[in-house]
Amino acid sequence: FSDDPGLLLTMRNNRGEVLRTMGRFDDAVRAYELALRDARALDSTVLEVRILTNLASAQARAGRLDAATATLGRGLRLAAGPD
Repeated sequence: FSDDPGLLLTMRNNRGEVLRTMGRFDDAVRAYELALRDARALDSTVLEVRILTNLASAQARAGRLDAATATLGRGLRLAAGPD
């Protein structure tokens, strides 16, 4: 199933959730970034906003507050769009 972008997105987002729960925030960030790439490949604004929320949370927990703020801004701009 390695060529199923929806399945890959779900797997990577879930991996990010587990890593974030385990306190492995930098690893979670990397998993969410891959999931975000998958959401963009699926052209799904809703999924992209959801992943951006998760990514921002992991960035904030990792102490990357500037990155988290920028990520939230991207998510808010997408959420306010026509989709």
